Amino acid sequence: MEKLHFIALIIKRRLGIELTQAERTWWEHHGNRKEMKEEQKAYDRLWELTGSYKQGERFDGEAAWKRFHESRLSHQARPVRRMARRRLMAWAAAAAVVLLAAVFGLRQWTATQRTLELATRAGEQLQYTLPDGTTLWLNEQSRLTIAADYGQALRKVQLEGEAFFSVAKDPDHPFVVITPTSRVQVLGTRFNLRSYPGEAEVVLYVEEGHVAFVPARNDQRFELKAGERIRWNPQQRRLDREQDAFGNAASWKTHRFKFRNTPLEEVFRVLGYRYRTRFALEADHLDCGYTNDIQDQPLETLIATLRKNFPDLHIEPQSDGSWRVTGSCK
Repeated sequence: MEKLHFIALIIKRRLGIELTQAERTWWEHHGNRKEMKEEQKAYDRLWELTGSYKQGERFDGEAAWKRFHESRLSHQARPVRRMARRRLMAWAAAAAVVLLAAVFGLRQWTATQRTLELATRAGEQLQYTLPDGTTLWLNEQSRLTIAADYGQALRKVQLEGEAFFSVAKDPDHPFVVITPTSRVQVLGTRFNLRSYPGEAEVVLYVEEGHVAFVPARNDQRFELKAGERIRWNPQQRRLDREQDAFGNAASWKTHRFKFRNTPLEEVFRVLGYRYRTRFALEADHLDCGYTNDIQDQPLETLIATLRKNFPDLHIEPQSDGSWRVTGSCK
């Protein structure tokens, strides 16, 4: 991941594109290391080789840039593991070829920037680091589009689904996430945003820092701090502001739940988010407190635990994949 980020910054510097504050900080910290300087000399030579390009030859610049991004994405999406020296050298050679192709195309094709799209299927999750150092985790069946002008005035992305963001601080370039029904803006923070098509609510949870939430077609701006959560229902135009001290809204990423005398209504809401299912709450009382620390388990296992703790509560699966909750927890 570090090597690919280094290569991306070399390209940006060679093209004369100004680095963001976060990128400059990263370069000062990593780019001046001895091994990085040696590699940069090799990449500078590759750059010089592109000057021998014959103008009459055809070159598919769009395909080269796409291959560069796909290569970067595929390596970041894989688990990190140590490689033998021979394999490492082979990978470095391959990366150099990709760099040459990307630079080759960019020098002939700088003006036609394209957006980058990340997507996951059912059961997939993805981690990706943007050029400014911001890291994101994309949940299953989600899609994130990174604007072609990312980092110029704004660091803007569009989200359909769910993602957790650890945003690099850069006061000159606010980080903005756009969903079909809301807008989130930060300078540097960690937060989780959920906006799946077909779900009634948009859910924003702040783990660290401050976040501004702006509902679509609404002049109001809501400021959230660490440990707070907003649930926004665009159809009903209703916004609920709540505490989430344990970060259960991001349980898909942390793979754990933490409940401390938590009302059962909230417990079922958290389980619905994590397992992407719906609980029809028809019980007489759901204000009973529930306390437990749970590592990620199958939903059926957690349901069995709740049934054991609340024997008068009936939790039954439905044919459409949802759950019906009746009875009482008293």
